Amino acid sequence: METLEKLDLSPGMAKVKVFLILSTEKFIPSIVLENLAFRQSFCGAKALAQLMQLRKLIYTFLAAKRKGGEAMRIIAGSRKGTRLKAVPGAKTRPTSDRVKEALFQMIGPYFQGGTGVDLYAGSGALGMEALSRGIEEMYFADKSGAAIKVIRGNAKKCHFEKRAHIYKQAAMQMAKQLMREKRKCSLILLDPPYNEQQLEKDISHIQEFGICIPETVIVAEHSSSLKLVHELGHFSKSRTKIFGDTQISIFTYKNQERNEQE
Repeated sequence: METLEKLDLSPGMAKVKVFLILSTEKFIPSIVLENLAFRQSFCGAKALAQLMQLRKLIYTFLAAKRKGGEAMRIIAGSRKGTRLKAVPGAKTRPTSDRVKEALFQMIGPYFQGGTGVDLYAGSGALGMEALSRGIEEMYFADKSGAAIKVIRGNAKKCHFEKRAHIYKQAAMQMAKQLMREKRKCSLILLDPPYNEQQLEKDISHIQEFGICIPETVIVAEHSSSLKLVHELGHFSKSRTKIFGDTQISIFTYKNQERNEQE
C-alpha cells in the first residue's frame, strides 16, 4: 500500500492527520489520530461535528479518485506490472489482484496460445491478464460505452491492439457472433455484475452456440451467496474457491474434470 494524501485539519482538528491509502485491491480510508487526548475527547456535539467533517473529507476524496478510475495492474506474464484503468463509477466491480492471481493459478497460470472471450469485460483486466499470460487472441464484449473506451485504452497501453478484439454488445450477442464466425474458444470468462447474474443460463447458451472445444475452460466469478449447480450440459464444476463475498467457479468438460474443491 502507498500513502496518497495527508491532510492536516484545523483549527478544531489541527492535531489529527488523515491518511487516505490506496491498496492494490480497493480504496481503504485509514484514519490515524496521533493525539491521544483528542481521541479520548470524542464525545458530545462538538466532537460529533468534527467526526462528520472528517467523514465528508474522506468520501469526497474517494469519489474524486473513482471518477478518474481506480488503478489496477497486470500481475504476470509479458506485460507484468503494466497499470490499467478501471471503468469510472460504482457499477463496475474490478477483480482484486488477490482473486485474479488465484484465478489464473487455478486455470493456468500460463497458456500456449488459444482464443479467449471476456463476455462481461468491464475494464478488460481479466482478458488483458490472459493475453499477458499467453492467450493468442481475446475477444472483449461489454454493453457499456464507458467500458469499451477503457478497454481500448488498456489494450493500447499493453500493446495488445492486434490481439484484442473489442465489441460494444451484450454477452450473448458476442457469443452468437463468435458462432457465426465459427470461432472456438479455449477460455471463456464470465464476470457479470452481481445484480445481473444468470450464469447457469449463460453457460447453457454458450454450449448451444457451439463455441467450445473439449479443452475449453469456463471461469465464472460471482457472489459467494450464489450456488451454481455442479453439472451444466457437457460441463461440470471442477474447482471452486471463495474470497469473502466473491467466489470463483471453474467449469470444464466432464471427461477432464478434476473434482477439486477448495
